[in-house]
Amino acid sequence: DGVDGAFELLHEIPDTVASSAWVGDCFVYASRAGRLHACVGGDVATLARLDRPQTVVGALASVGRVFTVDRDAGVASYRLHLPVIEYKTLVLAGDLDGAAVLLPSIPPTSRDALARFLEARGMADLAAEVAVDDEYRFELATGAGDLARAAAIAGRLGGATKWRALADAALAAGDLALASRAMDAAGDVAGLLLLAAATGDG
Repeated sequence: DGVDGAFELLHEIPDTVASSAWVGDCFVYASRAGRLHACVGGDVATLARLDRPQTVVGALASVGRVFTVDRDAGVASYRLHLPVIEYKTLVLAGDLDGAAVLLPSIPPTSRDALARFLEARGMADLAAEVAVDDEYRFELATGAGDLARAAAIAGRLGGATKWRALADAALAAGDLALASRAMDAAGDVAGLLLLAAATGDG
């Protein structure tokens, strides 16, 4: 009948698992929908789309490959991004220093997905450091209240939309000097007039 409290459910995957294997703390599985996934700490990343039903038979961490076999005994292998998995594992274990040491080995193409993993866990500051896409980094920086970083990114990106967003964030944070600078860069004359009137700036 089961025993209450015998185990604690940590994560639930809303998918149907056809076959699977463990690679350290990473759960690699083939789904009934024809996808090969890697799950670390509840975060699921798609490794490949399978063009035919395949069974996961194992993985070799030493070469970073996952092996599958089909009904005709045809073997295929798929790349497993071990540095990304190790980084996620270290973050989940609370070893942020170890994760920082590992970060340079992670290719830029994987950084934004890793940043979303961090953002989902409430680490927007760290996510802004990891991300490489400036649009996404700007969103993270404004969301985390890192206005200096957001201003630097807005300066690179340009555009009135970014400066207006920065002005709003600066006003919310009470940084009137930055809000004024952002409004000026955005050409928001009405906002500058309102700010000047509110602060008594003749």
